[in-house]
Amino acid sequence: MRFRKIVLIIGISLVLMISASSCGQTSKESELNDGKYTLKVSEQENTGAIFPAITISDGTFTFTYDPLSSYLSYGEYDIQDDKLILTTVDEKYQYTFHINGKSLFFIEEESSDVKLLDANLGIQVLDRDEFVFVN
Repeated sequence: MRFRKIVLIIGISLVLMISASSCGQTSKESELNDGKYTLKVSEQENTGAIFPAITISDGTFTFTYDPLSSYLSYGEYDIQDDKLILTTVDEKYQYTFHINGKSLFFIEEESSDVKLLDANLGIQVLDRDEFVFVN
């Protein structure tokens, strides 16, 4: 009988400890600052070309990656855990980025195509490329 009480007390204590330790934890979504994020490039790549950039403002975005494209990628974004998901207003294109602090990392396999019309007139965005917050 005494053994059952001890086991019961230990069991209740474990349940209380587990529930108490998870009380203060919530699913924290990554935070995103409004402003401009530009592709981080090395000195060798810095040729004066127009840098791919994402501008975030009041729940909307613009994403420019090809200086020759007449299509303007803009629309609304969603944050799911540590991912930023940009969806164009016509819902034709979606671009996904991993949020890490003040940097965004492009996830190619979860994004629409971002190939340049002319590789000589721009900087190609590649998988895991980093976009850094500039203002």
